[in-house]
Amino acid sequence: MKHTITVNREVSVVKIALTGKMRSGKDTVAQHLYIKYGFSTVAFGDALKKNAHATFPWVSEFSKPRALYQTYGQLMREIEPDVWIKHAERAVKGAIDFRAGIGDEQVGVVITDVRQQNEVDWCRKNGFTLIRVVAPDDVRIGRAIAANDDFSAHDLSHETELAIDSFDVDFTVINEGSIDELKCQIDEILLNIKGVDTFGKLA
Repeated sequence: MKHTITVNREVSVVKIALTGKMRSGKDTVAQHLYIKYGFSTVAFGDALKKNAHATFPWVSEFSKPRALYQTYGQLMREIEPDVWIKHAERAVKGAIDFRAGIGDEQVGVVITDVRQQNEVDWCRKNGFTLIRVVAPDDVRIGRAIAANDDFSAHDLSHETELAIDSFDVDFTVINEGSIDELKCQIDEILLNIKGVDTFGKLA
């Protein structure tokens, strides 16, 4: 596999990739990075979900049909193991080029949904800092029920969920308290990442 990101103009880029099981809080972390630090967000699942619903338009996007996403995603990977990486790679490059094109010299990009080892490998190759978001199972299931997610016990034990615990990451955050507590953990991590200062701006 050979995937590397090149940018049309030299800019300083802070790259973060999030991994974690369903409803662990990855999107909340990504939203915080977007609001406070101006990060652009990309997901390996963006193209997956778009194509899955184009194939099955009668399935509601709002119910988060996890079985559909898991099955569809894996079937496409059997044809091309890096299919969703290639889509995300284009999105990451596009986000960086857009920000560079409007004159930004510092850019932040966060990938919100690392779930496969080849995605971890690609993120490592391209200089991403990997953060795992962890929450207790009962908390995650409660969040999924409250959000009316379409899921089953089988979805919780799907290979893409179980693999997450084995990934080698740079930081782990525990999301079992308030949102503010989660944000504080992320802010503390960013203080340890080169290119980010204490004032909520890319340095």
